Amino acid sequence: MRRLLTVICTLLLSASVSGQPIKSRPVGFDDFRSLLEAAGYEAFGFDLSELLEGPGRYDMTVYIKEYESGVEIRSREFPCGPNKLLVSDFPEKVRGEILPGEMADPQAGIYMLAKKLTIGFYPSGTDSTAMLNFSIPEMREASQRLKLRSVTSSSGYTLTKYCTRPFGIDSFEAGKFIPLVFYGSMWFDAEHNLFRFCGENEIAPDLSGEIVGNIPHFYVIGIEFTPKQEPTNLKNN
Repeated sequence: MRRLLTVICTLLLSASVSGQPIKSRPVGFDDFRSLLEAAGYEAFGFDLSELLEGPGRYDMTVYIKEYESGVEIRSREFPCGPNKLLVSDFPEKVRGEILPGEMADPQAGIYMLAKKLTIGFYPSGTDSTAMLNFSIPEMREASQRLKLRSVTSSSGYTLTKYCTRPFGIDSFEAGKFIPLVFYGSMWFDAEHNLFRFCGENEIAPDLSGEIVGNIPHFYVIGIEFTPKQEPTNLKNN
């Protein structure tokens, strides 16, 4: 009798569960995040707003530095202009056409402010290169093709795969290069017979640490803020 009651309860529960419909719901960006990352899309965001405080301005330059066996072999620089774009930076004949509603701060005469920086990576369509994009909204955006290098195992198998790590960011210092994102090749671990990219979750700004010493080829993407030399007749904002 007890066994019969157990069978009946099980059937009733199964019927109850089977009667519950699976409802659809709207798909948001978070639903696509894992798909994008699996396809090679990654993005890093950085807040630049604290550098807007105070009277001075900084000229911004983004750098892409390439390293081989721990030695820098190439550096590309991308001037991005001042972190505060003033109305007075425009030719005089254009200034009158700029409406207050178009300015970030009409009273201070500031047309635009650099509030954030985004650095992203995405596939180029070939195994030998990847694409990098950086953006300081309304200031500058650029895409660059990064050359990739394959790694060969002891059995002769080759792999071309790069991974990212953020840097541990030091305190800000004007005129000093600030590394932000590390983009490096996997390496072959002969002792364990596998390809690896493991170690620190954050890269030390001076490139010390085990993970960097193992990676044969990598890029460092960062930014530098240089105090802007203003004309003597221009009042700082």
